[in-house]
Amino acid sequence: MRKLTNILFVLMVVALAAAVATPEVLAGCSPSTRASNVQRPNFDDARYLGFSNASGCSGPDYGGAGCTGFVGHWWKTDNPAVNNGSYGADEWLHGQYGANFWFFQIATGAAGTSAGCVTGCITVQVEDTATDEFFLWTGDEGIRFSNNFDFSDVDGGGFTTAAAGPSPRPRISGVARDGANQVTVNFDVLDPSPGVRSETTDCGVTGAIDNINVYSQCSEGQPALDNLGGWTLQSTLAATGGAGSFNFDCAACGTADLWVSSGVVVSGNVQFLTNPAIVECDPNLADPKRKFKQIDRDQGPGTMKPKKM
Repeated sequence: MRKLTNILFVLMVVALAAAVATPEVLAGCSPSTRASNVQRPNFDDARYLGFSNASGCSGPDYGGAGCTGFVGHWWKTDNPAVNNGSYGADEWLHGQYGANFWFFQIATGAAGTSAGCVTGCITVQVEDTATDEFFLWTGDEGIRFSNNFDFSDVDGGGFTTAAAGPSPRPRISGVARDGANQVTVNFDVLDPSPGVRSETTDCGVTGAIDNINVYSQCSEGQPALDNLGGWTLQSTLAATGGAGSFNFDCAACGTADLWVSSGVVVSGNVQFLTNPAIVECDPNLADPKRKFKQIDRDQGPGTMKPKKM
């Protein structure tokens, strides 16, 4: 009997040590923390997102699923593993048809979110892939009305609309070919800072963009943009963007295309990549939204191909 008691005691100690070493990670939280750029009941106390695209939306308060081109993500600023997960922008991003007013109402513990509640600071990134407009807002926690993270006073608030910045996605300016497979990809990234807002005072982060990373990946179709798996860092630019280039061996892609995207670095983390460009290594150059054209005096317009070096 004593031996059995000793064995049970040892098992209890081991189980307790394991519980301490590997704390439980919650899929959600209760009560949920909340973030918004509008306040209720005083709805006039708001700072709307000023996108120019309202097409495809209906009703006075319609989710992002009915609006073309919008993608959005949010995460705990200093720990991107705590993020929106599968809780999509169609559930927390809302627009008013015809007025180009956009606002977010986020519940960080909603079904589908990853790794529990957001505390401290939250970063919200929204991009309109149809118009290449971009917002990146970071705010710290301080309960006001029903919101833990309040963005209604950004730039003064008071029922006004914040201007968007250009998406920091890479815009391919040219491709130079050196031999059968070696290419140099030249690109430009516009300065996204007009769309960046930070309302942080005491959570230990600035909320500003540290820099902009440019990545590539070989894929037959568009790769996932919500994680860095499979993407290779090719270049790092200043927070204001600029021109850059990288060399690539197209043999690595086989028959797949070379995709080029970028991610803003906030507090040392990249959470979501922008609308990508595509370089066809065979050797045509294209962008998912537009073809680049050059004028040949003899042959007329044609798809731009890499120049021989």
